[in-house]
Amino acid sequence: MVASYEGETKCAQILINAKAHLDVGNGAGETALICAAGNGKTACVELLIDAKADVEVETPNGSTALRVAVVNNHHEIVHLLCNQLKLIARSY
Repeated sequence: MVASYEGETKCAQILINAKAHLDVGNGAGETALICAAGNGKTACVELLIDAKADVEVETPNGSTALRVAVVNNHHEIVHLLCNQLKLIARSY
């Protein structure tokens, strides 16, 4: 989680390789993807999406990776998340 918040892609990759649970939330329910998206860490967002992090996770207060990216004006991340959500929608 901290690795994603800080944009530490090498550390995040080590955790992914070690099969860390990507969709576990912190005390506020924020996952690594939500933290990375909210903090504008594009490389970490790409890494987590590629590792199959759940882009649809919602915190108890209704935040999602997409919502925090929009609120914080992280346009490239919004684009990445929207593309991933389109792929998910097509699979239904």
